[in-house]
Amino acid sequence: MDHGTFKKFVQTHKNAVFSYATYLVRNRQDAEDITQDVFVKLWQNMDKIDKNKTKAWIMRVAHNLCIDQIRRNKSLRSGPSEEGNQAVFVQNPGFHDADPEGYMEFREMQKEILEALARLPEKTRCVLLMHYFQDLKLDTISDIMNENLNTVKVTLHRGRKLLHAELKSRYPDRVGEAQHAYRM
Repeated sequence: MDHGTFKKFVQTHKNAVFSYATYLVRNRQDAEDITQDVFVKLWQNMDKIDKNKTKAWIMRVAHNLCIDQIRRNKSLRSGPSEEGNQAVFVQNPGFHDADPEGYMEFREMQKEILEALARLPEKTRCVLLMHYFQDLKLDTISDIMNENLNTVKVTLHRGRKLLHAELKSRYPDRVGEAQHAYRM
């Protein structure tokens, strides 16, 4: 990977790494540091990485750095902070300037889902975030988390049920909307 290709790769993937890190560590500065560390490690190891699995590699490094940071700061696990809620995970809801009210409703629903995700077990939360918010395929998530593909599938299935129960307990009238919005 030459310098130009590396720079393009960073531009393409930095937001995905940053938003994933921001949500997991719930601290913007730590997420910025993690994002930078991911791309420094990529630069240092780019000759050793399978070019077809570069995205999975950077997300695995980001995931591992986030887990390390969480372990160093146990107090960050107690729920989303104001700063953590600044992560933007909107994939492309199809809204534009013509429907600002619909976009605001979507963002509010997204916030509710992220808050519910924060109450799920760490592994489950990570799989759901990567699959639904980062739009990663299950085999890529399997590579990132160094887990068997079937384990990831089961975690995703159980995670959907846990998330559904969490959302239903807090927002009984809005669960159907959330499922439709994220195709869960």
